[in-house]
Amino acid sequence: MHESVTSEKVIKFWYATFYEKPEIAKNSISKVLEEVFDATNQENPLAKLLSYGIYKYLMANQLGFSQENIEKGYNYAIVIINKNVDDEKRDREKKGETYSHSSYFKSSQCRIDYNKAANISETYDLIDKLLIKTI
Repeated sequence: MHESVTSEKVIKFWYATFYEKPEIAKNSISKVLEEVFDATNQENPLAKLLSYGIYKYLMANQLGFSQENIEKGYNYAIVIINKNVDDEKRDREKKGETYSHSSYFKSSQCRIDYNKAANISETYDLIDKLLIKTI
C-alpha cells in the first residue's frame, strides 16, 4: 500500500472524530481550519498574524490548503513580519522608546503594518464600494 494521505484529509479526519462533526469536516475545510486556528492560537498574537498572513496569501493567489502552498504562504508572511518588526524597532529607537514584541503583536498596529506591506485592503468600506459600482 503506497497511497499517500494529504494534510487536508488528516485534519478533516481529526476534526470529524475529535469534535464529532463529520458533516462540517466533509463540507468545509475553511470552517475546520478556522475552528482549529481559534482553538490553538488564543494566547499567541504572533501565531494569529502569521496564520492570517498565510490565509490571505492562499486566498489572493487562489491556492488550496496543501502543505506546499502553506509553506509558500508561511515564507511570504514571515518575510513581511520580520521586516515590520525591524521597522517598528527602528521607529521606537528613534523616539527613545523601548520595543516590546508582546505589545506590538497584541496591538492592531501589527495587522495594519502587515496589510500595508502585503497590499491587503480590508473591506471596511464595502458599502461605499458597492454604491460606486452601481452608480
